[in-house]
Amino acid sequence: MKFQFSLKYPIFPGLLGERNSWYVAYSQLSFWQAYQDSAFFRESNYSPEMFIRFRSDYEFIGWQMAKTDFGFVHQSNGLGGQAERCWNRLYLRQLAKKKDWEVELTIWYKVNWFNHFGLHEYNANITDYLGHSLINIKKIMGRQKLSLELRNQFDSGFSKGFEVLTWSYSLKNNISVFAQATSGYGQSLGEYNHYTNTFGIGFGFSH
Repeated sequence: MKFQFSLKYPIFPGLLGERNSWYVAYSQLSFWQAYQDSAFFRESNYSPEMFIRFRSDYEFIGWQMAKTDFGFVHQSNGLGGQAERCWNRLYLRQLAKKKDWEVELTIWYKVNWFNHFGLHEYNANITDYLGHSLINIKKIMGRQKLSLELRNQFDSGFSKGFEVLTWSYSLKNNISVFAQATSGYGQSLGEYNHYTNTFGIGFGFSH
C-alpha cells in the first residue's frame, strides 16, 4: 500500500503584493508492506519545503500563466549510514492553463551541501536518475481528470525516466477515486536507481 499526505500554509499572505504569498509545506510518502506476514513500513519519504507563489492573469500564446512558484525543498528517507537517501533543491515551477488543459513544468537545481561541509553523500548520482525537471500534463473532463507526469525524460536521453499516468473521478465532499500506473526509476528515494512498474487503485481527499 502507498499513501501520501501533504499540507501547505501561507505564513506571509500578500508578501510581495495582494496576489502573492510565502508558503511553508510538508509532504510524506509512505510504502507499507501491508500484505506481508509481518507487515511493516518499507520506506517513508519526508519533504519539508518553503516557496513564494506569484499568481497572474498574464497570457502567452493563449495560455494563462496562472501560478509561478520559487522555492526550496529537502527530501529524505529519514535514515542514516548506507541506507541514507536525501537531497536539497532550489526549484522553479510554472502552471499554465488553457480551457480544460493544465500544464505544470518544474525545473530544479540540486544544492550540494555535502561537499561544502565535508559530509559523505550516499546518493551522489541521484540526478542521473531523478533528473532536473518534471512536466505534468492534465486534461479536465467535468468530474474526471487524466494526467501524465514525465520526469527525467530529456535529461537522461529517455533512458532513466519516470512516467505516471493517473485517472481520477471526483465524488462529493472533495473525495475522489483514482487509478494510477507508474513506470521507470525513482518511485521512492530508496529505489531511486531501480526500475519498477506499478499499478494501483485508491482514493484521495482534499480541503
